Order: sequence, then C-alpha cells, then structure tokens
Amino acid sequence: MGPCAYVLLLTLFLSIWQLRVTGRLSVTALAVFAMLGVLSLVYGRMVTRLAFQAPYDARNLTMQFLTGYLLLNTLLWRYCRSCFPSPWRPVRSSWPVAASSDFFAPRSRSDPREF
Repeated sequence: MGPCAYVLLLTLFLSIWQLRVTGRLSVTALAVFAMLGVLSLVYGRMVTRLAFQAPYDARNLTMQFLTGYLLLNTLLWRYCRSCFPSPWRPVRSSWPVAASSDFFAPRSRSDPREF
C-alpha cells in the first residue's frame, strides 16, 4: 500500500468517526484530516530515515505515521503554549498556596470508621 492510499484510508476512517459522533461532516474537517495524514507521514519519513539504519524499518508506513504524528502533535503543542496565554499560569506560579489549601480546609467531625 502506498502513502496516498494510507492517507486516503486514514482520512476515510476519521471522516466516518466524525460523521458518527457529530452527525455531520464538513469540507474543512476533510481537509484537516488529509493534512494531518500527509504532514504526519512527511515528518515520520524524515525521522525514521534518520533513526533507523535498516531501510526496511524506515519504509514501514505505520511507523512513519506514528512517529510523525507524535512529532507534529508535540510541535503544535509547543507552538500553542508559546503563542496563546493560559489562564492557569498564575495558579502554576503560586503552587504553595494551592498545595496548602487542603491543609487549612475545615475538617468534618465524622467518625473515621464510617467508611
């Protein structure tokens, strides 16, 4: 099976999944699914060619897709973390307050044998 058939099957699988979950399918979703498959295979081919010495292991489409998907997902996550501000950043910087909030919380006077 060639890379085009692999991307086509992946796009078809994700489209059927979205159609069953949401009840509708858009052209934008099809384009995103196809782009996800193509970019994952491109990045995966690049990584597997550099990582594997044997040419047979580098030609495995499933290995290329998985490594490319993980790399693409990590790159998109890093991009989103650097571009968009998070409302949870102040909480992360004040972790001692969050950690000690349970220590100072009022306790109920129930019998511990009730559990």
